[in-house]
Order: sequence, then structure tokens, then C-alpha cells
Amino acid sequence: MDWLWAGARSQASVTTRRKIMQVNLGAAGVALTILAYFAYYQWSGNPALVRTGWAQLPFVLGVPLVWRLNAQGRDQQARWLVFALAMGGTLAAVLAGIGTALGAHIYFLLFAVLTLAFFPLAQWRSALVLSLCNALIFLAFDQWGWPAHASLQALPAATQKSISQSLVVGCITVAIALTALSEWAADLNEQRLLALADTDALTGLRNRRALLEALQGEVARARRSGRPLSVAVLDLDHFKSVNDHHGHEAGDQVLRQFAELMRRELRGYDTGGRLGGEEFVVLMPDTDLALAVASIDRLRAALAARPLAWIDEQVDMTVSAGVACLSAEDEGDGSDLLRAADLALYAAKRDGRNRVRTAS
Repeated sequence: MDWLWAGARSQASVTTRRKIMQVNLGAAGVALTILAYFAYYQWSGNPALVRTGWAQLPFVLGVPLVWRLNAQGRDQQARWLVFALAMGGTLAAVLAGIGTALGAHIYFLLFAVLTLAFFPLAQWRSALVLSLCNALIFLAFDQWGWPAHASLQALPAATQKSISQSLVVGCITVAIALTALSEWAADLNEQRLLALADTDALTGLRNRRALLEALQGEVARARRSGRPLSVAVLDLDHFKSVNDHHGHEAGDQVLRQFAELMRRELRGYDTGGRLGGEEFVVLMPDTDLALAVASIDRLRAALAARPLAWIDEQVDMTVSAGVACLSAEDEGDGSDLLRAADLALYAAKRDGRNRVRTAS
């Protein structure tokens, strides 16, 4: 399925990805439609249909070029090309053999509508021109018609009706497929926006809002289940000196590397996030105070034993942490638990840093 994603994965915008995938899917639809009708037309042996099949076949050769253009980032050219192939293939069918008797020109009406979905809003003029062009071609054929090859009349009326119906079904199928793709992309975009709203842009961890929301949820779950919940607040020691001596870019890199260390060292069901600045929080459900302290102390030791890299330098970093646990007897909420862990963090700082302390 690499052809479907050609040029789409490199795009940051989900909307742009959707439109590129629509073009890729549209190109595949052009090829499959032409090939399917070509096989049927040759099998039928009817001269009008045989001529039509051969007239359309060359347009299949341009489909790989659509995917190649998208893969090269030339999505505007790919968009124009897929419409040129679709319109050219339909025009060839009408002019070469089947005329307008079977209603093949209805595809121009479909193309007139699809341009609005395929082209981004910034290219509305191109979309409008192409849409009007297709609409005018459809209206012209519908008004004045185009004669079919004489041999088409040799086909039984039922066969002609079946071909005509298949053309309508094809239009509907294309519309359904592209609508489904649009809905899928819209859902993907919504999920991405929700994830961005919960994510700290620098570290990729949960941000303050998402952490506090998760904390309230974990407190409610712990109270229902009667299971312990531990919270740790961590603060990188002497972080200001990193910014002062190495610059803010180095400070940002230290934060990113510490976040990566958290992802490696914490358990799969723990929730880590950045509260702000150089301060981080870890939510540890179903974890009593002793286990929480052991887990956070492993993280502390891992950081102390491994200097963080900045360009060709190494930055020695340590972290202090405070841990608090919600017991069945506690009546406080998530804010109280976080405040207790924060007070324990202050104790760790006061006692010399690079250590873990617990709430009293």
C-alpha cells in the first residue's frame, strides 16, 4: 500500500495528507476502472466496446507518474495529472466508441464535484476552473450528445442497460470511497489535535493540564478500588546553571534527554509528565510508598550515572524528588497529594539534592 501513502507521510498537516492520499487513491481508481472495462470490452468482442477499451488504455500509463510526483513533493502537478487522466480516459471512451448513449459522460459531473475535495482551499481558483470545465463538458454532451459507434446497437438492450448502470455504480463507489477517506482523515486529525493539547511540545510527555486531569482520575480510581496511589515530583538540580553556562538550547536538550530517560526507566503503567520548567511529575497507580520510592530512586541513580550529551560536551545532571502516597485514610484530593510530594521535594533539596524524600 506504499502507493497510497506516496508523499503523504512527509506532510505535517493531516489535511494535506488526506488530499494527497485522495489523489493517490483517485489515480488507482482510474487505473482499475479502465483495466476492468478494458477486460470486459475485449471479452465482449463488440467493435464499439473494443475500440473504447483500446482508446482508454494508454491513460493507465500515467498513473505511476501521479504517485511519483506526490512522492517528490510535487502534489499540485500530481493533482492536475490525475484529473487529466480521468477526463482524458472518459473523453476517449465517449469519442471512440460508446458515445453518450450509455451515459458515460456522467463522470464529468462527478469530476466537477471532486475537484472541490481534491484541491486545497489556497488553490480554489484552480479548483473552480477545473470544476467549471468538467461541468461544461457534461452539459455539452448532455445537450447535444455524441453518436456511438454503429456496432454498439448490435448489443442486446439488457447488456447496454447493464453497462449504463455499472457506470452510475462506479460514480457512486468513487464518491463513497473518497468520503470514507475524508472521514478517516478528519478523525485522525481530531485525535492528533487532542494529543497535541495533552502533550508538552518540548519533551513529548504529558503537559501540566493533562497531568492534573490524569491525577484527578487516578485519585478517583484509587478511592473506588482501595488501592494505593503514589505521586512523585522531580526537579533537575542546578538546571539554571546549564542555561547560564551552555545556553538555552542546551537546557532544552537536557530536558528532552531526561524525558527520554523517564520513558525508559518508568513502568509501562506509570504516567510521566512535565509540570513546567525543569519540574516533572510521575503518577504511579497501584503502588505503595516503598515501591514508589524504589522506582524513583532507580531513575535518580540512572541520571546521576549517565551524563547528558550536548554537542561535544557532557553535562552532569542530578535530580531531586519528593514522593507522596494516597492511603485509604486520606481525605484530600489530587492537589493535596501533589502538594505533599512537592513539600517532600523541598526536603530533598534542603538535604543536599540528588536524593529522594517522602512526605511526612
